[in-house]
Amino acid sequence: MVDKLSNYIMDISALQISEKEHQEATYILQGISDLERISAHCKNIAETMEYLIHKKFYFTEDVKQNLQYMGTVCKECFSYSIQAFESNDCRYMKSTIKKESLIDDLERMYRKENVKNMAKQIYGTQEGMAFQDLLINLERISDHARNISEIKCKVDG
Repeated sequence: MVDKLSNYIMDISALQISEKEHQEATYILQGISDLERISAHCKNIAETMEYLIHKKFYFTEDVKQNLQYMGTVCKECFSYSIQAFESNDCRYMKSTIKKESLIDDLERMYRKENVKNMAKQIYGTQEGMAFQDLLINLERISDHARNISEIKCKVDG
């Protein structure tokens, strides 16, 4: 699907179109790439969760709540980025950036807590590495969401 969309945009950009339309086609290609990367990170999250379930690993309630909160913020970040792209309203870009910055802060804080939890043997190294993988993937989703919101504002801004 990504290849078909990319090829279609490339075909359009090869036509006689204005510089602004050519620039917009380029930005749309960048957006497609970011969406593809987001889907890859979502797949990584699903695979990590399947691994945890298969191995019957469990996190503490605090860790579960932290993951749920970060996931919620990430979902909001992505939603704002799509709204910015669809509506051409850069106020959504600002909301995306705020959420992405919060996710960066949460990722750093939760990573430090994760190391402490493993050191205290609250859970094992495998659980800790899986938790870290989840954090990294959520943080990267927010990075790509930010890129998407900034793309549309570059075109129209």
